[in-house]
Amino acid sequence: MQTLWQDLRYGARILMKQKSITVIAVLSLALGIGANTALFSVVDAVLLKTLPVKEPERLALFEWRAGRSFRTSGIGGESYEATSLFRHEVFTRMRQAQAAPDSPLSDLFAFAPLGELNAVVGQQAEVVSGQVVSGSYYACLYPHFYLS
Repeated sequence: MQTLWQDLRYGARILMKQKSITVIAVLSLALGIGANTALFSVVDAVLLKTLPVKEPERLALFEWRAGRSFRTSGIGGESYEATSLFRHEVFTRMRQAQAAPDSPLSDLFAFAPLGELNAVVGQQAEVVSGQVVSGSYYACLYPHFYLS
């Protein structure tokens, strides 16, 4: 234990003699620790935290995989008459199947990216990213807001 204290005192003396190297080392450590903290915060928020829903492990994502000739750009949904990555007829049939008493689906909703939109926040115009969602989107993901 005595040699540890001697080593620490010796290290402190050397650092005090070489102040420029000490400042560079401390700034490098601070920058590295700050960057790692910021990166972990992003990874934690995006990848590690689950959605604030009752049973997030039971969520399933269905995608249209019919081949390139069926994949066209556009938006599909009840209020839009366009082809989409997930065809409206399929969504309608899934909704009908979900309504059956023996259905494995408890809730069903649809969403699609809308791209960049102009929005006015306060008195300032902003460019924001948006999504088109079905009517049951919020009721499925956030049922505690829709309890009757």
